[in-house]
Amino acid sequence: NISNNSSKIFTVQKSEDYDLSIDVSEISYGQKAFVNVTVPNDAKGFVTLTITGTDINEELPIENSHAIFELDEYLLSSGTYEVKVSFADDNYALKTSTADLTVNKAQPNLIITSEDIVYGYNETLEINITNYNAHGLVNISVYDEAGNELYRNN
Repeated sequence: NISNNSSKIFTVQKSEDYDLSIDVSEISYGQKAFVNVTVPNDAKGFVTLTITGTDINEELPIENSHAIFELDEYLLSSGTYEVKVSFADDNYALKTSTADLTVNKAQPNLIITSEDIVYGYNETLEINITNYNAHGLVNISVYDEAGNELYRNN
């Protein structure tokens, strides 16, 4: 009895046709930012995340087809930063995606304290900024009831 056996070797290529999406929250200075990366349901391993103009270069673990990065408040100054993520594993070829992270200028809460005075007397204003680690100058302008500028400190 003669039998014919044959074999063939074939290679399965890694998938290049998959979604690697980034959801980035727009924030104001002083707020935490969140970056949510979505990969295929069966992806395993890590996603690499970098943010241009910073020292941030992280490997994020994938859990339930997501990798999440939390950026501490006050870490980035106002501006726009490019978030770049890369992913590859045994089944998926290397892919890179980018998204912009916008950090808006903070809107500080100013508390101005003064007292009623009689015309011709001096007044001292107390100005407090109650949130954020603000620095710089506070510009003060004083107007009369008709909208005419009476005083400007700069």
